[in-house]
Amino acid sequence: MFRMYAKSYKSRQICDQIKPICNLFNGEYHFPSLTFLYQFRAIVCTLATAGHFSRACEDSHFDAAHFSHVIIDECTSITESVTLIPIEGLCTSYNRIESSIVLAGDPKQLDAVVISNNAINLGFKTSFMEHLFQRRLYKRDPISGEYNQK
Repeated sequence: MFRMYAKSYKSRQICDQIKPICNLFNGEYHFPSLTFLYQFRAIVCTLATAGHFSRACEDSHFDAAHFSHVIIDECTSITESVTLIPIEGLCTSYNRIESSIVLAGDPKQLDAVVISNNAINLGFKTSFMEHLFQRRLYKRDPISGEYNQK
């Protein structure tokens, strides 16, 4: 198991119904092993936690096809590079995406927050969803305002 150093909640703040299914083991936070994770068909985690799972790809038992879907919420308010972390870490093998990827987010809410002017100038402020909406397949028709139905 990986030792988790950052935590959002003190263990006493976690609801008793949640404790058996969170990354709290013997009163301490840990990132679970692949063997533990493969007991489940669904995992709910933050993007930061998904980044730690990306290390699992190095494990010889890693199966990128284990999870049929990776759902990334608030995808319009995070940068493209951060969105790619769970995609790379949870559902890809060499040159192949093994799972369906669902991006969710409201483009009318906050955009991706980037503090560095250099990063903004390099285009890192644009979310993955924004980049997709610029593609012909996902663009709205300029006349009807409708999305491509194909």
